Amino acid sequence: MGDLANILGKRVRHLRQQRGLSQEDYAEFANITMKTLWCIETAKHSSRFDTIEKIAKVENIPYYYLFMTDDESHKYHNEQFSSEINKYFKKLDDVDKKIVLDLLASLARKKS
Repeated sequence: MGDLANILGKRVRHLRQQRGLSQEDYAEFANITMKTLWCIETAKHSSRFDTIEKIAKVENIPYYYLFMTDDESHKYHNEQFSSEINKYFKKLDDVDKKIVLDLLASLARKKS
């Protein structure tokens, strides 16, 4: 199979492992057969769109996420995280914003 099948398989395997599920349990979770899940993860056969749709729906992710490379996935997660932070940050007054920025700066210094 081609690059897209390999990317899809890797992404689905990663999602399953993040949940700490076996292939059998994840197949049940996604309402697909274990054989279908195995075929996806190993890129043995092309996947039907309805199968991809089931996985995206139970994971609450956009379809295109399943076809992202690792770099694209990392960027996607950073953008999602930044968007969520920004949503809450906008609700703060200036004093609280300053406190949050000082806290972030302090945490960043500890990591350096």
